[in-house]
Amino acid sequence: MIGDQQSIHKQAVRKAMEHIQRCSDRPLTVRSLAAIACFSPQHFQRIFASVTGESVMDHVRQKRIERAALQLVDTDLAVAEVANSAGYRTHEAFTRAFRSVYERSPSEFRTQASLCAYHRSNADPLAWLMGEVTSLAKLSTAISIQNPEERNIAMNTLTVDHEVDAIVEEIEVLKKKLSEAQRRRPSEDMPEYLFEDWDGNSITLAELFQGRDDMILVHNMGTSCPDCTLWADGFNGFTDHLNSRATFVLVSNDKPEIQKKFAEKRGWRFRMVSSHSTSFFKDLGFEKEDGFWPAVSTFKKDATGKVSRVGRAIFWPGDEYCAIWSLLDLLDGGTKGWEPKYDYS
Repeated sequence: MIGDQQSIHKQAVRKAMEHIQRCSDRPLTVRSLAAIACFSPQHFQRIFASVTGESVMDHVRQKRIERAALQLVDTDLAVAEVANSAGYRTHEAFTRAFRSVYERSPSEFRTQASLCAYHRSNADPLAWLMGEVTSLAKLSTAISIQNPEERNIAMNTLTVDHEVDAIVEEIEVLKKKLSEAQRRRPSEDMPEYLFEDWDGNSITLAELFQGRDDMILVHNMGTSCPDCTLWADGFNGFTDHLNSRATFVLVSNDKPEIQKKFAEKRGWRFRMVSSHSTSFFKDLGFEKEDGFWPAVSTFKKDATGKVSRVGRAIFWPGDEYCAIWSLLDLLDGGTKGWEPKYDYS
């Protein structure tokens, strides 16, 4: 019940904060914001302070100062007009409030922003800012640097950082859409397949679940593929984590004795079975003209024992299933043509 109440409070505060963000140029009072949040003014003030660590009106003033900073950068309005728009009746009061946030007067801030625009005349400062308070703070710091070369370096860094942040945000949105789309993909009923374990025993697809309802099954191209070995080395470290949520199994077309010898050499701890005498790879869509695609399938098993495939993905260098590529991309020059090997000694 306490958790539900906290969730309700956070939702109410978020709703009010969104309204403040949209309407910081309009009259805002505790009473009007409390009405939006559907609480009494007194209760709303307590909730807001508990969730955000600041008072309602302090938050309103902060947002108005942020909006004023954007106006100083993006418009020709007089400072007095910007102050009035932010709800300040005197230039002095506005300057004190502005300086407390940006450590410089509104006029100094505008002058430095103009200097920044002069040195970077092909760019729009607001395109760097995108309404982000942290970007504003970084901008005001960068443009205050006296040495032109150092100032340009700081501005270039700020521009690239903003570009990276924007791309990361776009990727996160796309990843969410991809995940949602993948879950909408109709499940596929699976026929029974017989695999072979390292002891020469036959084991069905349903038996691979080992009493669980969910299974992650990696389609590995076997000992002939250093890339597949790279992915498997990574999964080896995740084995316990993966098995805590679902049964994790790796299958390849190598014969059991070859699998076992190679797995022992690599120190792999996850379960492996062989599909060498089956059409498993082809039936699941991971066979190509000159071989096989490394991939992953996820399965579920219902109460009747029926197995269905609920997800699938193909592996390739740079994907999210092997973390090393993203780390190498951060180096100077990126991967520089790096390719995995079985042994680096």
